Amino acid sequence: EGTATRCLFVCPRLPASLILLAHELLRCPSARRLLERTSALAVIAMAGVSIWNHESWIVRQNVARHAETGKLDLRYLACDLSARAVPEVLQAANREHEGLRARAHTAIGERFMWVMDDAWYEWNAGRSRARDAIGKAGIVGPGPDTATGICSREWG
Repeated sequence: EGTATRCLFVCPRLPASLILLAHELLRCPSARRLLERTSALAVIAMAGVSIWNHESWIVRQNVARHAETGKLDLRYLACDLSARAVPEVLQAANREHEGLRARAHTAIGERFMWVMDDAWYEWNAGRSRARDAIGKAGIVGPGPDTATGICSREWG
């Protein structure tokens, strides 16, 4: 997650900032104008990264690789990504065999049942979508004392 976000945020912004600098140097240079434009570019880039659901993209890329190689790191997808990835993980698991779907549902239930009872001040769109997907899938998570620990152990 961190590397993908950093790359998406830094990589396009740096060349664009250099283009802005070159543009300023070809004209009458103004440090203030360059700073304003570069700051605007940073705000736009940050807004784009925060709006884009990169975790769903990660799930789709892993599922596409699974189609080619036959390997899927479902533990990473179900346990290590945030609630924003839950709808995509459940869709991918529903396309697979029953055993994989059952393990994904168990892991999602164990890891994300807390999104089902958020307080009003904890609301966000990612959790809301996760809550809807969990409800549609009919997942009932284990209680804290009966958790199976799927997300805390290795499984594939």
